[in-house]
Amino acid sequence: MAVVILKKEMPNLGSLGDVVKVKDGYARNYLLPYGFAVIANRKNTKEIEHEKRMLEKQIRTLEEQALKDKAKLERLSLSFARKASKTGRLFGSVTNRDIEAELKEQGIEIDRRNIEVSLLKDLGTFEVPVKLFKSIRALIKVEVLVEEFVDEEENLEATSSEEIEDTNEEFEGEE
Repeated sequence: MAVVILKKEMPNLGSLGDVVKVKDGYARNYLLPYGFAVIANRKNTKEIEHEKRMLEKQIRTLEEQALKDKAKLERLSLSFARKASKTGRLFGSVTNRDIEAELKEQGIEIDRRNIEVSLLKDLGTFEVPVKLFKSIRALIKVEVLVEEFVDEEENLEATSSEEIEDTNEEFEGEE
């Protein structure tokens, strides 16, 4: 059996800095070559403790920044104007990409994968959760407003007539 100190979180084995006993082959062929662990000795123990302190400091800094961002985001209200049917259903939707772009215009950088909404397909006001750091989430107020009401039948007719005109122009251009 080999005694190693883990340098990162390993599922079913332990977390950073844990001293664990593993089979020699697992340590020699996987943990040590890939840098997931080091042999347990006095020098390596001190290095890992130092890395832990540095990591904790970085985590505290990130948490403080996330709390500041949360306060800023929760004061924010975003509005999107879309075409809608008389029943209130949108033609199209508001997605996390739309929200990301609007936030970017206001000077806030949030990755769209952290915006926890798939599609907003109805009119109204919604609270959209945004993951900032670990368990810290902010709720952004998103309003979906009507740009103009369109009859569903008119929208289908307009779309199909535009497609017909486009294909006619293509055939005229070939002559």
